[in-house]
Amino acid sequence: MLTLSPVHSLVLLHACRTVPQAEQLSRVTDIQLALNLSLRQEVLVEKCCGRRICQHCGKNYNIADIYLPASRDRPEIVMPPLSAPPECEPHLEIREDDTPDVVLKRLRVGTCILVRRPGPLHLYPPATQGL
Repeated sequence: MLTLSPVHSLVLLHACRTVPQAEQLSRVTDIQLALNLSLRQEVLVEKCCGRRICQHCGKNYNIADIYLPASRDRPEIVMPPLSAPPECEPHLEIREDDTPDVVLKRLRVGTCILVRRPGPLHLYPPATQGL
């Protein structure tokens, strides 16, 4: 029989995209730290729009191949694709909500949550840098 130990820490990725989701989460757990990982918007949009799901096995892949050279105030960004194996390629589908317009709307909503709901939030990297 499997026995589980009490959880002392928990990491949630993309746990809240709306204010009601954040409020509900705060009612069920004590949030001690929130991190906002900063990445250039054009990279976020391209990566989100590159997501693919294999309808045969259910695994996720990403076809976006991103390379942005360093500029005077921004570091180089290299994000190769997470390619599907040949047996999955014919079964790859795009999520309906992975369009540039929907992704940009998600980013705007997320920014509004951060602005309207201050709390234990730490930005990484600092706003002057970027990933």
